Amino acid sequence: MAERFSPRLPTHPYPPPYAFPSTSSSRLDAAQSPLGPGAVVLLTGSTGALGSYLLSSLAENPDVSRVYALNRGSDRSSLLERQRSTLDCRGLDCSILGEGKVVLLEADVSVEGFCLDEGVYKEMHETVTHIIHNGACLIAWLAAWPVNFNYTLDGFESSIRGHQHLIEFALSSPLPLPPRFVFTSAIGVLQNVRSKSPILERRVEAETAVGAGYVESKWVAEEMLHDAASRCDAFDALVVRIGQLCGSRRAIRGVWNEREWIPAMVQSAPAVGCLPTDDKVGRETAIVCQEAYICEQTVAWIPIDDGSEILADLTLSAPVPHTTETPVRTVHLIHADPAPWSSIAPALSDELALPLVPYEQWLAALESLSARCKATSSEATSFGSLEMATLPGAEKHARLRALRLLPFYQGLAGWGGGDAMGFPTLDCSELRRLSPRVGGDGKGIPRLQDADARGWMGYWRSIGLFD
Repeated sequence: MAERFSPRLPTHPYPPPYAFPSTSSSRLDAAQSPLGPGAVVLLTGSTGALGSYLLSSLAENPDVSRVYALNRGSDRSSLLERQRSTLDCRGLDCSILGEGKVVLLEADVSVEGFCLDEGVYKEMHETVTHIIHNGACLIAWLAAWPVNFNYTLDGFESSIRGHQHLIEFALSSPLPLPPRFVFTSAIGVLQNVRSKSPILERRVEAETAVGAGYVESKWVAEEMLHDAASRCDAFDALVVRIGQLCGSRRAIRGVWNEREWIPAMVQSAPAVGCLPTDDKVGRETAIVCQEAYICEQTVAWIPIDDGSEILADLTLSAPVPHTTETPVRTVHLIHADPAPWSSIAPALSDELALPLVPYEQWLAALESLSARCKATSSEATSFGSLEMATLPGAEKHARLRALRLLPFYQGLAGWGGGDAMGFPTLDCSELRRLSPRVGGDGKGIPRLQDADARGWMGYWRSIGLFD
């Protein structure tokens, strides 16, 4: 499919050899937009979780002069209403929508011309200096790329076609330089890697992504960028594989999409009577304790607001010349200073007044609850739908998201990666090198701690996750 959707080269190719500007400011000078100084960014998926924080970061950045925020239309509400709602519920400044810097557009990038007014499309094409195709983050369920693990690869054809059109939009730009293209991919493309050694930030073979149409489509999208960059020296593309984004630290603290697997796991705790610790072999983070070395599992989760600011910085930073071997740079957007799971789990346990037990024991309790709920459902059916509400706990347990994610949790039990819960350990050397915010030592973003976990709990309680 990557070959099938290979982007068409521009009608006026940028002549090789090409010398990349050495700084972000010199790039902006070379790719000066007719709108004046500053970057002009085309952002997709701004109504999603990551997209909302990213839109806020870009709008508040003085180096950005305009943001075109493209999202699919909806019959239920206007784009302005949806964008205002997603900003407001996260405590982000909604006034950015009325200052002229942000231009909200209902669009369909899978169609040539994006279903936009011809004049609007022409204005974007002549002015955009940076593109962020934000459609691959697992938590951005409203983003430009549908998150549905039941689809086969063919089910994502329209998303892949949209990716193709955005690449062609960049390659055919009339500006002296094509827009920098940043694609938010997913660490799911590494789903078949089973290694305790850190997985490097580099191009991977198709075999690593085979198994689910969603991540297969991400791999195809990455390959399309490699193909375009190998044929056009001036094309500056960056693949950002998004790791696990956790609750925010600023604005409204602890905002974390309750549909995800960790919130679902925590929501299940009162029903199963416990929370899991991780007794599988994990990353060996050595700490000194009474002159002995203790090995602890760690998590490289990064607060979503920190992640969005890093992503904005990567987008606007100085380009890195690509080589024949690496036509597209790849980074893993994870926390560069992972936290021991033991510094987070006890806070969750304490907040719920429930014990921590080995993962297998928690999983067995969840499986038992699932079996009881199925039996209850069958019993309710036999007595008629009106009787179900009278069966003990039936209605409450039916709302437990962990029951719907049971196959995922069962799969985790067999994973043997180096991080907590068996997830693979990811290298982030390139991220540390390219992001001043992260820093070369990885200490730029504070490590997760007890207070973060309690912030997540406070947010989940505020939205009624445990009601």
